[in-house]
Amino acid sequence: MAKKLKDINLLLAYQYEIRPKSNGARLLLLLLILEITIFILISSIYLSKIASVKNDVVYLNSLITQKEKSVSEVKNIIQQREIISQKENFINLKYQEHDKILRVLNELESITPANVLFENMSLSQDKFACIVKSTSVESLFQFILNLKSSSLFTNISFSSITGDSVVKTISVTANIVWRK
Repeated sequence: MAKKLKDINLLLAYQYEIRPKSNGARLLLLLLILEITIFILISSIYLSKIASVKNDVVYLNSLITQKEKSVSEVKNIIQQREIISQKENFINLKYQEHDKILRVLNELESITPANVLFENMSLSQDKFACIVKSTSVESLFQFILNLKSSSLFTNISFSSITGDSVVKTISVTANIVWRK
């Protein structure tokens, strides 16, 4: 009798032994691939958001630069306007001073008798002084009386009349009253 030999397939037995272990390894490999995929997906989302924020920062920086230029231009315009306002105030002040001088000169012209001549005249903020000449003493006194009756002049004083037999000279000082 021949003995029947049983055929033992060691390779098949080896596969059975390994197979349950390979399911666990495949599962771990599959989870690892899934985790890497999710990580890449989340990373790409955040990288796109970072790129978007960088673009926003660049845009906002350009807006800041534009607004700074605008602010600088507005400051220059305000500064120019202040300079113009100062010049305008200066011109108005000079015009008012000129107007006051014209009022004094017009008043003097209207109250001065015909044969009285001004030899010297000084005018300050609120003081008036002059030296006048005339051929008649009456004209000099008439000038003094006219000054006293004028509403523009106060505290009128004069020194003695000097001169020769033809021309008489008198020195007059007065305060000016500025009325609007």
